[in-house]
Amino acid sequence: MLDLVDLYQQCYPDSDWIIKEKIEEIDLEFISKDLLNICSSMKIGAQRIREIVLSLQNFSRLDEADMKKVDIHEGLDNTLLILDRRIKPEITVNKNFEKLPLVECYPAQINQVLMNILSNAIDALLENKSQTSKHIFINTLIINNNYIKVKIRDNGTEIPPEIRNKLSRSVLKIVVMTRQEAEGRRQKGRGF
Repeated sequence: MLDLVDLYQQCYPDSDWIIKEKIEEIDLEFISKDLLNICSSMKIGAQRIREIVLSLQNFSRLDEADMKKVDIHEGLDNTLLILDRRIKPEITVNKNFEKLPLVECYPAQINQVLMNILSNAIDALLENKSQTSKHIFINTLIINNNYIKVKIRDNGTEIPPEIRNKLSRSVLKIVVMTRQEAEGRRQKGRGF
């Protein structure tokens, strides 16, 4: 469209005063330059929306209620993309991902756990206004043929000991309950 306007101005440089007045009124020169920037911004925005929608679909995995083999790194990356607006410029996310096999799990539940842990890390870092260096560290590694490890930590303030003790007891309770569930499933002929 802008090429057509340029061509018209080249072919008819002595246009009527009404056209010249309208060109000045709408500031055609500015619009010509700005329109390209607007189109570029719209393209970037549309791409960003597409990425967020795909991340939300992958994150929620509403159609996947059963155990399934998934890429843990994809879950972490999708979670970080969803939390991107909360990760302020002053927070640096350091990822050290070891090559992992696909992990059999409940994807929606794992993604929710990752979301909660990362949200808590962000909250801890944003609460401390005086801290200048704010980092979230995410490491993944293979423990053995049956286990992987995902370690998420931040350099924010520590959890008070009385709350840490409650958390430790809760985690232990969850691990015991999960193992009992797994044992029950194995007895029924289903693997964990």
